[in-house]
Amino acid sequence: MSVNHIVLLKLEESGGADQMQKLYVEFQARLSTIPGVESVSIGRNFQKDADKYNHGATIRLIDRAALENYIPHPTHIAVSEMMKPYMIDYLVVDYEIS
Repeated sequence: MSVNHIVLLKLEESGGADQMQKLYVEFQARLSTIPGVESVSIGRNFQKDADKYNHGATIRLIDRAALENYIPHPTHIAVSEMMKPYMIDYLVVDYEIS
């Protein structure tokens, strides 16, 4: 079964929309190269009550084993480091889909 790795993010947006767009492009391009990743999406939360988490990302992987390999993968770690200067808070949810 495929797995969705959902990350809700509270990001500092002082760099503006252009900076966020550059982060989105880099986030998607780099994570998409990790073996077992089927798709990557990231975007701004447009809900009115988005003060807790203002961005969300979904990484779909082929199975649980792919997720177990994804988490310690050097590219995932590098992307996490890239996001750290903007990160205020985050929440992760993983679940299987059929």
